[in-house]
Amino acid sequence: MTDSDGYTDNVTFTGGTNVSIVRTDANKITISASGTNDTNTTYGISAESNVTPKSADLRLTGSDSSTDNVTLIGGTNVTITRTDANTITFSATDIDTNTKYSVSAKVARLVTQQT
Repeated sequence: MTDSDGYTDNVTFTGGTNVSIVRTDANKITISASGTNDTNTTYGISAESNVTPKSADLRLTGSDSSTDNVTLIGGTNVTITRTDANTITFSATDIDTNTKYSVSAKVARLVTQQT
């Protein structure tokens, strides 16, 4: 390369993995990539049973046949169940037996004045 002051510097291009660099003429360099197949994995989702009580698995199945399970586990008074291949159900029970309810009402008194 020659800069604006007339100095010449050598520049070296080196191809990396799956990359080639070819000088096709005095003014042209071609950079090419090979082996660039789409390797992105996409995932499908399904509901799966789990042997752990009060739990179910959310399964990710990759386009590359890989599988990853995400286990959902119920906490206190919460149960998680696989209902079918596409459904996971969350259920909860209220066990609070100390709840007290009170109702208050105000009565308005209507006073009429007679003349």
